[in-house]
Amino acid sequence: IDTYKAKGALKEIGIAKHSLAQQFVVPSMALAVVDRAIQSFGAEGVSQDTDLAQRWAGLRTLRIAD
Repeated sequence: IDTYKAKGALKEIGIAKHSLAQQFVVPSMALAVVDRAIQSFGAEGVSQDTDLAQRWAGLRTLRIAD
């Protein structure tokens, strides 16, 4: 931006905005997928027999951190 001013750096600014949007969409989508898997497994989905509960906790933490 310093070299070409804002008008010359529009492409780079657009890329930054696009990747910022992905930071919010991807964790939410992954959490929704794991949540549906837990629902389909029923009580076994939240037990330690599958790694779904651990994945859900990790993704929830990642979503909060973002």
